[in-house]
Amino acid sequence: MRSSDSRLNVDATHSVQKPEVRVTEAEETDPLSLSLIRAAAVGIDALFMEVHPDPDSATCDGPNMVPLCTMREVLSDC
Repeated sequence: MRSSDSRLNVDATHSVQKPEVRVTEAEETDPLSLSLIRAAAVGIDALFMEVHPDPDSATCDGPNMVPLCTMREVLSDC
């Protein structure tokens, strides 16, 4: 893809989406989301991830969202 001068963008949270699963407050963001975010950060042009202050109360996509309170750590890791 690099040789075609294409931009590489990764949608890290939707990539691991499981629409049939609802996460409870006791559970955390899918560890695959965080692993994919960290891995994708190497050599990409853009990173998309859904973030919410309270994923449990999100209208949709809560289980694959990154909690806002963890963003500093996630971005630092990237």
